[in-house]
Amino acid sequence: MNSAGNKPQEQSQLLQSMFDHATVGIIMTDAAGIIVKANIFAKRIFGYEDDNLIGQSIEILVPRNAHKRHVEYRDDYFQKPVPRPMGVGRELFGVKKNGEHFPVEISLSYAVQDNERLAIAFVSDTSVRKSMLASLRKNERELQEYSDRLEQKVMERTRELTSSEARLREAQRMASLGYWEYDLTNEELSTSEVLLDIFDLSSHTGLTPQSFLELLHPEDLPKANTVVRKAIMSINRHEYSYRILTKNSGTKYIQGYVEREIDRREGAIKLFGITQDVTTYKLAESQLALSLNKERELGELKSRFVAMASHEFRTPLTSILSSTDLIEIHAERMQTNRFERHLKRIKSSVNNLVTILNDFLSLEKLESGAIVYTPRQISVSDFFAQTLDDISLASDERQRITHQHEGSETVRLDTQLTRNIINNLVSNAIKYAPGNTPILIRSKRSEQTLSIEITDHGIGIPLADQANLFNRFFRASNAESIKGTGLGLNIVKRYVEIMSGSISFTSEEGKGTTFRIELPQLD
Repeated sequence: MNSAGNKPQEQSQLLQSMFDHATVGIIMTDAAGIIVKANIFAKRIFGYEDDNLIGQSIEILVPRNAHKRHVEYRDDYFQKPVPRPMGVGRELFGVKKNGEHFPVEISLSYAVQDNERLAIAFVSDTSVRKSMLASLRKNERELQEYSDRLEQKVMERTRELTSSEARLREAQRMASLGYWEYDLTNEELSTSEVLLDIFDLSSHTGLTPQSFLELLHPEDLPKANTVVRKAIMSINRHEYSYRILTKNSGTKYIQGYVEREIDRREGAIKLFGITQDVTTYKLAESQLALSLNKERELGELKSRFVAMASHEFRTPLTSILSSTDLIEIHAERMQTNRFERHLKRIKSSVNNLVTILNDFLSLEKLESGAIVYTPRQISVSDFFAQTLDDISLASDERQRITHQHEGSETVRLDTQLTRNIINNLVSNAIKYAPGNTPILIRSKRSEQTLSIEITDHGIGIPLADQANLFNRFFRASNAESIKGTGLGLNIVKRYVEIMSGSISFTSEEGKGTTFRIELPQLD
């Protein structure tokens, strides 16, 4: 009895460890705003050690000028507690123990313990992200200012020059700036060496009006014709921005201006212009946009995970707390079957929490590129025997899981990635299929491929949901009442892609599902 009695304590310690080592600050307060619990990460970002936060008012972590509003918001939240982000559309700041203010993102949730409602704040320090964004925007401004100054300098210097020879020397002196002049009367085009370099042409080949049109991106041809017509008809300067398709460098971006000039001595009408290669700037601009989009995606991912986790954590946490309280109160006179039922309830709840955390950690590793593909030679039967044995030990369900293999026993796999894939798909088959139904795993080694099929006789996937099944956080409409994060199949697909494989499935609602994985086997 004493040995069994230690299990709730072990489960409680595991839960406490997950709480303490979460990579987001978690602070719990009562209705009076008194901090009753805070994890290690929260203490670290606010500069507190040991349990100095416990028993303190939550307002010590809030800027002084916001204390009054914060108390009002806190009281309102306890009246209508719902999981949500805090301070939407406003910048939020926290206060460290040393008085330093720093930017934060906060999401709110709640829990009930011993009939007392507690507020839960998930806090993230956004100092580094804001610093990076500020640096990116500063670099963008400096790059734009540099480009503007450079172009202005070229315009000023060009106006000062009185001959085409002087303009040519000036353009050649400027990095990545080329000069061109087109004699409309004699239909002659002259260019600088720098301009030929921009177009990936040699001085022997040269640039003609016809070859320019051939190098111009087809979609930009109407725009170029319009600019030339306007330049011929007026004395104003006309700016342009085109894409060119070069032989060696692929697509390049150029910009510049064109002006009309009348040589009264020769009676000739000419167009002259300056062209700048702005490909590097365009690529930097595109990379900046990608970085900002990635930052927004990560922010949305974190917000969605916090909302999901606060919802998914609440039920198992409440279940664990109620079961441990009952065991603690009635341990001496509790019947064995009731005792074991509560232990099973605690175990199931902890397993749910571990699954959620494992999904998030796997997703975080994928996003950061920390997953390394390391294949090795293994026996396929030994691998599946060990993997399915581990699944059976961790599951209380009664499905019959069998494995059949065809072909060579020797395969080349990343065992960790493949085990994670099989664990996820088989766990789903167990979760979404009734007890005492068979789950069949077939594997086949051909000359260049290892195929794996996992078939269950569960609830199946509605046809309308199948196109979105591998999306992050997606849950099929007939599975919303069953616990899950909506991350597992997205992670599985990305693991398969890391191994240069493919994954597909067939499913019929109410009859079951078969997932098929194809992994290349290159000796």
